[in-house]
Amino acid sequence: METASSARKSSEALSSSKLANLKEFRSAGRGYWHQVPDHDWNDWKWQLKNRITSVAQLEKLLPTLSPEERAGAMLAGDSKLALGITPYFFNLIDPANEECPVRRQVVPRVEETHTAPWELSDPVGEDSHSPVPGLVHR
Repeated sequence: METASSARKSSEALSSSKLANLKEFRSAGRGYWHQVPDHDWNDWKWQLKNRITSVAQLEKLLPTLSPEERAGAMLAGDSKLALGITPYFFNLIDPANEECPVRRQVVPRVEETHTAPWELSDPVGEDSHSPVPGLVHR
């Protein structure tokens, strides 16, 4: 009986330590921006000022771009898709995984420009009520 009780306590301690380990914050590091001082790195204005906004920057920092990502980033230069990744958020990307969820959120892909047959050009039905073309009500 004592061995079962001690095994259960050991298992509880292990699961408790695993839970504590999962709750612990781990920084993604600074990657290419390792030389940036803390006061700049932690400043949201610095992060916005130094975000990745061009294909050239993206290719330099993420050389594993897929053809779909490269084409999407090229469209970002033409103002068809948005590209603006802060250094902090860029460091959350797994460069070895094209399907990395963070990467899929911030790196534009050419597939985003394709309209499916079931999609509507005005899904909310506001165009007919707009006083001028291109006005977006928020």
